[in-house]
Amino acid sequence: MLSYIPLFGLFLPVRVAQVSDMPLRHQSAIVLVGSIVASLAGVFAGRLSDAVFARTHSRKPMLWAGLATISGSYALFTMTDSIAGLMLAVVVLQIGINLVLAGLNALFATHVAAQDKAQLASMVNLGLPIANLGLALLGGADGADMGLRLLAIGGLTTALLLPLLLGRPSGAAQPSQATPRPSHPIYHATPDGRAWAAVSPVWLQVE
Repeated sequence: MLSYIPLFGLFLPVRVAQVSDMPLRHQSAIVLVGSIVASLAGVFAGRLSDAVFARTHSRKPMLWAGLATISGSYALFTMTDSIAGLMLAVVVLQIGINLVLAGLNALFATHVAAQDKAQLASMVNLGLPIANLGLALLGGADGADMGLRLLAIGGLTTALLLPLLLGRPSGAAQPSQATPRPSHPIYHATPDGRAWAAVSPVWLQVE
């Protein structure tokens, strides 16, 4: 969220107004194209993440690729002086965000125990107020130019991802021992009313 909310909420309107005589129409077009690309990139990034994992047994390449792509979009966003360039920057940004999310979501599914998933969701949801705080702080930094503000966003985004990029996963989370793993390959109901849905190679507990 930090990587895109300040950009769409603050920087994009400013940059469009700088290069366009019809800012509202052009900004709407950019957001529309970005939304379409984001929808398609999500599916592509998920398949790519699985293919990369099958070869490398790691999700980190997706995180590195996504972070590099996001950084490139910021550079393009800063340097371009046309609507087409801004649209391309937003397209690249959406691809980068989905590359990161594809890696993160897979890590969350395989390395977070079932009993910790609610806590994880609450921590992830903290991203929205943090991103809005960043938007407010960057918007009030009148003395800083666009490039420095985007550099600050990129630096903080990188810092938040570094523990995953440089650390070593502790291993895949295992289902609770209270419920045995089923022998059925797809779905199995247990006597206590719970069930295990198998999404190879991930086991998801369904309450």
